[in-house]
Amino acid sequence: MKFELSTALLLAAATSFAAPARQLLDLVQVKAAAAAPSKFYFEVTDLVTHAASTKRNSTDQNTLKFTVNDASYTGPNGTAKCSISWDPKGGEFDYYNPTYNFCDNNAFGFRINNGTLKNITTFELEIQHTYETAQSAPWYYTYFATLDTSDKDFHCKTSRKGTDCKEKGGPLIANITAAIG
Repeated sequence: MKFELSTALLLAAATSFAAPARQLLDLVQVKAAAAAPSKFYFEVTDLVTHAASTKRNSTDQNTLKFTVNDASYTGPNGTAKCSISWDPKGGEFDYYNPTYNFCDNNAFGFRINNGTLKNITTFELEIQHTYETAQSAPWYYTYFATLDTSDKDFHCKTSRKGTDCKEKGGPLIANITAAIG
């Protein structure tokens, strides 16, 4: 079964506090593709953590969480959530270019109802990005992506007062590919 999610998402910037919610970031391309039977997964590619040279000494800890909004979901561990964490190790401009699949227990791929998707209409993706520099305390970005056939939004917010994701670098590019089988 192929689930059409080819419409581009608009990345909207919003902060927890003072930053303007109306500021727009980059477009996020979402494409649908056929996958192996009973597999569903997201890939996050070209994730720019924070490209500002002033952040070159930072240390990053990133966590990706995936949630399926469906009351009839039956999966491993009785939950529809999965997460992967990694550390880009810092470096000049802290440009990190990973590709990760969301996991199902300890395996790659995300299984949904043994491959049956007809009862699932909404997918949610959360990306939390935390970093600390020698000059600042830890702070984080949280990205929320809701994939719906009728309404698709990609929102960004940060916990730091008076800042927005684009001003401070942040992951400006997140190409997400949804592959459903």
